[in-house]
Amino acid sequence: TTGTYHQTAFSPRFGLVYEAVKGQVSLFANYQNGFKNVSPVVQPHPSISGDFKPQQAKQWEAGVKLDLLNNKLGLTASYYDISVDNMLRPDIVTIDGQTYNISVQDGTRLSRGVDFDVTLAPIQGLNLIMSYSYNNSKMTKADKNVNNLRPTEAGPKHLSNIWANYSLQQGKLKGLGFGIGMNYASENVITNSVATGTFTLSSYTLLNASLSYGFKHFEFAFKANNLGNQTYFKGWTTVNPQMPRNILGSFAYQF
Repeated sequence: TTGTYHQTAFSPRFGLVYEAVKGQVSLFANYQNGFKNVSPVVQPHPSISGDFKPQQAKQWEAGVKLDLLNNKLGLTASYYDISVDNMLRPDIVTIDGQTYNISVQDGTRLSRGVDFDVTLAPIQGLNLIMSYSYNNSKMTKADKNVNNLRPTEAGPKHLSNIWANYSLQQGKLKGLGFGIGMNYASENVITNSVATGTFTLSSYTLLNASLSYGFKHFEFAFKANNLGNQTYFKGWTTVNPQMPRNILGSFAYQF
């Protein structure tokens, strides 16, 4: 068949920030709506429409941002709720005694989680950065093979990072800096359905370090990744091997 096809969607978004304590404590909240086009499909029976509405994603987020101890301590904590509607899913209908496999648009997915970010500068030259995120995601109305299961594109439930860096502020070695940090990711499902079972990538913890030296207009830096030489994989529906222990060097000159 030929002809024109037209589709529109309304996508509002707004945010609010309230400064509870000037320069120190702020409360924030926001709402976002996003959509994507769902292309028409050919249904097996002429009485069933193959035209669909746009898929809608709605996100609510609220949190607090702290800036304390004369800018030495910063904290951001937030909670989010993301729901996706109008997802296509397979279904079976019977018309005049005949069974048909069709596509229906009532699938839903829910994702909820928290994010924490902390920055700390207790003394001059020392900086610490920490972050943590938790995500609980599942298909709330979908094909029976994946219903109430975690989507394979959701990634790990838990992610955390920490990095500490110190640079000498005086003396003959002024400008010499050291850094050490860790990255953690919990296990990650790559295949997750009743029909195929579950295939999971193991969790991993990586240790990284850095060494740098800045003098006048010059800066030399080295970064060592995966110091433990751990074998690990990342992936969102895929399995991607990651780098073993490696060291990167850089040189910069500022005019």
